Amino acid sequence: MILESGNLESLVTYIHPEKGVHFSPHHHTSPTDLVFTSQAFVEAIESLSVHVWGITAGRGNEISFSIPDYVRKYFATRYFSVAPEIVQDTPIKRRSAGIFNLPEAFPDATIIEYHFPEVSYPEFQKWESLYLIFEELDGQWFLVGIAHGEWLI
Repeated sequence: MILESGNLESLVTYIHPEKGVHFSPHHHTSPTDLVFTSQAFVEAIESLSVHVWGITAGRGNEISFSIPDYVRKYFATRYFSVAPEIVQDTPIKRRSAGIFNLPEAFPDATIIEYHFPEVSYPEFQKWESLYLIFEELDGQWFLVGIAHGEWLI
């Protein structure tokens, strides 16, 4: 998977040519989430400019990273390509607070969820998901969104 490899330039060919790609650090979208066209995505990777991606759930801290650092923090935390559960258009039951609004935000999309179920640690329990959101244009599928979900206390 491109996100796991860190070869972000390869992602450009999959970005929707009209809508760009929407990034969300949570399993819900917000009007403040960032959207990049293919060209803007390449420019941001090359410049290593820092962007504000949103606010951390529960703490309210600003999420500020360059694109490579943001991808490492939110989308390359596990090898999602070998996730034990992979579903299409059927969200896995949530066990934390937060609104799951991806189907409403992307009504014409196919949403693929790569999910690691809850794992118990001595101090906490955690599940984690990566959502890749695709829309069809002229017979081809393009990426319109990437979102991340996880257990939040």
